[in-house]
Amino acid sequence: MADINKRLLTSSDGIPAPQHKVKGESDFEFTEGSSGAQHTKIVDSSGQPISIDDELKSIKRTQAEILDRLDKGIDTRVTRSKVEEVLVERDVYNEGLVIRPYPPNWAKGAILSLHIHGSTGDFSSNGGLQVEGRLSLNSANDVIKTNVTDSYRNANQRIAIHFYPGAIDHDDPTSWVYVYGVDSMLTNRLWLRFKISGDFSEGEGIDFSSKIIYLG
Repeated sequence: MADINKRLLTSSDGIPAPQHKVKGESDFEFTEGSSGAQHTKIVDSSGQPISIDDELKSIKRTQAEILDRLDKGIDTRVTRSKVEEVLVERDVYNEGLVIRPYPPNWAKGAILSLHIHGSTGDFSSNGGLQVEGRLSLNSANDVIKTNVTDSYRNANQRIAIHFYPGAIDHDDPTSWVYVYGVDSMLTNRLWLRFKISGDFSEGEGIDFSSKIIYLG
């Protein structure tokens, strides 16, 4: 350790003046300043001088970049704005199905689609495939429900239920496409029921598949 057993520097009237000791030296030196303040040198942990001017310039550049991004706007759109999920694999079914899909949080709407590829069995009592969609909102009692009351069983018939604000029913019998609308924002409380009715022998039923497309 350096010997600092030295007399303090004093002014002409004998009063100790502002002073400092240089690292590695034992004598004191007068501290200079200007504009009413002492001159100060800032160093890092190893004692090397730090350029305040460079640091300030770096901070100003970063601030300018942030302000420029704010002026131009930040893109906050969800990148995955359309996702398709298979709900029912194609097969021959002769019993009903209940499916509870879980829409992603970003999804604002969805399109449920069904494709009937064919059917075998006795449908004399107007049997076939029906679909029911239930969308719960704020509580268990606040339910928007759509029933596809017609029974479908013919090959290449297609049914769709649209869940989004402004959705309405419409169909195009010439193309065997039937669309039902649920006029509401999609929530994560969605239930789907596929009803199948008819008299079936072993291996008979409705040959169909279903998928859902989530929309952002």
